[in-house]
Amino acid sequence: MTNKKIIPSPITSIGGKLPAIKEFGLHEFIPPLTDNHFVFEELFAGTCVMFFNIQTKSAIINDKNSDIFNFWKMIQTKCDQFEKELEFVWLGQKWFQDYQQRTDDIGKAVFFYICNRTARNGIYVNNREK
Repeated sequence: MTNKKIIPSPITSIGGKLPAIKEFGLHEFIPPLTDNHFVFEELFAGTCVMFFNIQTKSAIINDKNSDIFNFWKMIQTKCDQFEKELEFVWLGQKWFQDYQQRTDDIGKAVFFYICNRTARNGIYVNNREK
């Protein structure tokens, strides 16, 4: 195993690959994909920790969980807006209720991120789909 610094994800998840990367060097089993013809594809990206820790020129990441998918899409396409809104977030019941009602992608991404970071192991109850 190399001494390359491991890059963690900004979100957490039970069953995430970070422990396997730290303990067993899981990411090192994927050879560098530096040729433009090779694409790293991860169907259950979750925290995207594998993506952060492999060497590739191109990647396709996806996840069935719409909250995770939206979060990463906002980080990819509207990171400045996400960060700006996150800068002024206050935790509290009123804030939680307001963000839980949001239907715009940035609002949903901020709500997901705060719930993920304040919940144990990234697990929270999503009442949005009920």
